[in-house]
Amino acid sequence: MADIRKEKIIQDILVAVDTVAFTVKDSKLLILLVKRKKNANSYPNQWSLPGGIVNEKEDASTKETAIKKLQSKTGIRLEFVEQLKTYSGRERDERGWSISTVYFVLMRFVSELTVGDDVSEIKWVPVDELDDYAPLAFDHSVIIDDAVQRLREKARYSLLPAYCLGKSFTFNEFHEAVEIILRHPVQKKSLYRRIESSDALEETGEMRDTGTKKAALYRTNNKTHGYTFDRNLAGSYL
Repeated sequence: MADIRKEKIIQDILVAVDTVAFTVKDSKLLILLVKRKKNANSYPNQWSLPGGIVNEKEDASTKETAIKKLQSKTGIRLEFVEQLKTYSGRERDERGWSISTVYFVLMRFVSELTVGDDVSEIKWVPVDELDDYAPLAFDHSVIIDDAVQRLREKARYSLLPAYCLGKSFTFNEFHEAVEIILRHPVQKKSLYRRIESSDALEETGEMRDTGTKKAALYRTNNKTHGYTFDRNLAGSYL
């Protein structure tokens, strides 16, 4: 007789998404945080990452949920969204056993942000000042540490910092963004050669007056996301 095994089906698991959105502004690496309302059913009045519960009837995927929720708060189309990791367990949420798929987002700075019904405040926060917002809700401090490490690793071998800039940008602005993320100097000539030898950033054909001279403007294209350098940028971040 066949061995019939009964498997226990785990029910009432909270399925959520969280997004770690980075940008660069005023020589600082910023991350987007929201403040939960005083009457929130978990972690009231604490800062957290943007996110929410997946709507099984409306959302086709966790990625769709993450994009929809973040775009509703920032009002812009997201160009770089990548899955970071999945976090789960019974201790990470006061409401019970939960699983959250976290997405790593790079985007241009947006000053006008929309406060949703479930939060009381939303703001860009310098990564170096996160201690002022502690303790963060859930396990979001751990998630942010993982995301910052991922960002700095990728910035050493790719053009992804460009997604933190405007629709068009100068080489010097891109160079500064790379240095801000890596937290160490990067040789301009080396970085410029890598851009020129690739077709993953393209010139717009327009120039910008920088005060001393006019600088060519660049923009991302459909090859930017997947392009990687043959060698990592020199140096190590602190």
